[in-house]
Parts: sequence; C-alpha cells; structure tokens
Amino acid sequence: MLAAVEQTGQTEQHTLTLRLVAGIAPSLLRVTTANIGRQVMQYAVQAARALADYKEIVCWLDELGLMHYYLGEYAPARRAWEEAAAIAEQKGAFTHALGNLASLASEQGEYAYAMRLSERQRVYYHAAGALFSLAFTGVEAASFARRYGDEQRAWAELSAAKHLLILGPSGSLAFLDALRPPGEQCCGAHPLVLGL
Repeated sequence: MLAAVEQTGQTEQHTLTLRLVAGIAPSLLRVTTANIGRQVMQYAVQAARALADYKEIVCWLDELGLMHYYLGEYAPARRAWEEAAAIAEQKGAFTHALGNLASLASEQGEYAYAMRLSERQRVYYHAAGALFSLAFTGVEAASFARRYGDEQRAWAELSAAKHLLILGPSGSLAFLDALRPPGEQCCGAHPLVLGL
C-alpha cells in the first residue's frame, strides 16, 4: 500500500493518492517508520494542492503537522498548522489546527499566544455549533492557564466548559464573559457569536 502511495504521488495521480492515504493514515505509524509516514503525508498535501481542494489541504496539513510534532520537529509542525488554520479561517473549513498550534505554543512557553489561538478556536467551534469541541477547547484553555499559574482563569474556563455542556453555547459564553476581568472578553463579543 505504501508503495502505491509513493507511485501515485510521483506520477501525479492526485485523487487516487488522497484515497490511498486516507485509507492507511489511521494505522500509518503501526506499519511503517515515522520518516515514511511524513513522506506519505507530504504526498497527500501535494495531491490536495494540485486538486485545489482546500478542505483536503487543511486536513492533510493538520495531519502533517501532527507527524512533525510527534517526530519532535516543532518548527515544521507550527508552519503546517499555521497554514492549515489560515486556510480554514479564510474558507470556513473545519480544522483542529488552531488547537494543535495552541498546545504547541503553550508547551513552548507562549501562554498569551496559546490563549489567543484558543479563543480563535472557540469562536470557530461556536460558529460551527460544535459543542463538544467547544467544551474541550475550554478544558484545554484551563490547562494552559493552570500551567502558567492563572488559577482564576483556569477555574473560569473549566466552569464555562461545564456550563456549555449543561446550558448550551449561549449560556456558557455569557457565563465565561461574566467571569473575565472588565475589558477582557471571550468570543461572546465576536460578530460570529453575536449573530447566532
């Protein structure tokens, strides 16, 4: 199967490349080395670009970022996730790239950047109506806040995530905004959220 991906990638059979990679991606690291896995993901990104399919580009850039991350290649992971997030936000496509990028930023000591990315992810999930993902983003933001000693923010984020699952998105975001210091708002003030 891996040889087929390599052959289709090299012969520019883009649609077939994407189908093959999608079929083997879940078990990729169990059947091959990480370096081959990275190459397979790069073939998928190239194929998606050749087809100008922004949803596939976003998907495979996110996966390529994960592959780089797990190989300890943080700068390429960041670049892949930043590009995936930029395309997704521009086109309104779904991606976890912002969350992945936020986690990396937090791990690298960039708390403020991690929180900004988390807020952008929250706005996106809220607009998409992805309640579980929205709640998970709150839990993730709480872990960032706790990591950097902001216990009050951590508690507010966890409380908002809990309320989201109980009350739904409108009640939760209003609750989270009420817990923030004056002048600092969550996505509740964002035009996408206000329009819902």
